[in-house]
Amino acid sequence: MFEEAELSGVLLLAGRKLKEFPAHLALKYEISDIISADLSDNRFIHLPLCICEMCSLETLRIRNTGLRSIPSAVQLLQSLTYLDLSGNQLMNIPSALFSMPLQILLLTGNRLEYIPREIRQLSNSLRELDASCNKLKTLPADIALLKLLRVLNELNDKPNI
Repeated sequence: MFEEAELSGVLLLAGRKLKEFPAHLALKYEISDIISADLSDNRFIHLPLCICEMCSLETLRIRNTGLRSIPSAVQLLQSLTYLDLSGNQLMNIPSALFSMPLQILLLTGNRLEYIPREIRQLSNSLRELDASCNKLKTLPADIALLKLLRVLNELNDKPNI
């Protein structure tokens, strides 16, 4: 899988029931040039730090893993434009997430109670935000500063139990 990823630039680890990212394999192969990674449907509690070292990563899917936290090292992903964190256990998202050039941010089905005001840092890039099915009480007024935002899903918010 890593050898193929090294050649194609696409890392597909979805649905493998992994509890930990196989970092020992990542060390064996050149993965810094990976542009797309799908780690969905595994059992990660934390975002693997070696993912944050994939400096060319443009697309990251890590849906339905039980993810509870995102390290601030995520800010190293300065090419990331698509991030899908749907269906996890996130209660908050670090402001470091908003230092990337994200165009699509999918957060549906987590336990978020608020979206940080720092989301305004995405004013020149974010086109789609889905924060539905969380525990949001309100959205920050800074959402209005997102000039390119065309899709906003947060209505009919139901708590994720």
